[in-house]
Amino acid sequence: MWIGRTFKLRLRVQGEVGIIILSMKQIILARHPETELIASGSGGQRRNDSLLSDFGRKQAEEVRDFIKSKNLNYQAVFTSLFHRAYEMGKIVNEKNVPIYPTDSFNEYFQRDDGKGVETTDMGAARTMTKIYSMFDIFDEIVIVAHASINKTILQNIMNNSFDECKEYYNLLGETHVLRLDWEIGDKTWSIVDSFTPTQPEKKETKKQTSDIHILLLRDSL
Repeated sequence: MWIGRTFKLRLRVQGEVGIIILSMKQIILARHPETELIASGSGGQRRNDSLLSDFGRKQAEEVRDFIKSKNLNYQAVFTSLFHRAYEMGKIVNEKNVPIYPTDSFNEYFQRDDGKGVETTDMGAARTMTKIYSMFDIFDEIVIVAHASINKTILQNIMNNSFDECKEYYNLLGETHVLRLDWEIGDKTWSIVDSFTPTQPEKKETKKQTSDIHILLLRDSL
């Protein structure tokens, strides 16, 4: 399991005193909303690159409005390389800050036969390495990614167990605000706010595979 480390401290010197101010860190971590493929009843498939459905765009707009209503700041938006994440990233990016698609936040890779390629340790390594490097530049960010990889991020940021995180990111567009605020004495990350947009009506679909890979690999954690 990836072991969390202390972030580098950003030092600001005021006059001759040299007061050290520890900057707050914040992640708005969101799952992508409904896609055209999901809306068609085919279920979610990790390797597809489906666009958002009309309903999915409305879900993304709800998340954008939530961020605005809570006056949550962000200095950059990061997404996976998939249309469904990048499109949501553009919708929520009302501040018009830089947006960076990256494979660091892609969902766990599966071959055509459904077999996984990555372990959860590998997923944690690529996501957390990216997050730590981002915090050398930005204090507050948005990440739009996918169900299982978001669970891995949450588990490692919060230093929680698998069982504590498996109930998160099962809903389309589900969003949680993670924060570590040194000024108020935080020593660990916490979820300070959450939002789930309106969900589509349930349909008969093929079994989705969003968590199959991570469930099979829980013993490797």
